[in-house]
Amino acid sequence: MASPGSLIGKAGALTIIHDSLRQRHIDDFLTLAAVVRASDLRGVSYKPAERDHLANMLGRLANEPQLMEQVPEGAEGVERLRISLN
Repeated sequence: MASPGSLIGKAGALTIIHDSLRQRHIDDFLTLAAVVRASDLRGVSYKPAERDHLANMLGRLANEPQLMEQVPEGAEGVERLRISLN
């Protein structure tokens, strides 16, 4: 089980501009996404900032698909998160 809060935290960490190791936040996000279940996201309601952080991370992953190569197991969870935002 992955907590939506931990995914939001990792997505938010991507906004730290002066972080030379930003890739680790993406890898951590994908690792958490690999274990997220649909039931973890059922009924979740996101605050505007949480939604923005997740949308930023998901947009980055969509625009740069090579980022998924480090943790390909996260693909299903990423799709679940996309669905949960709609």
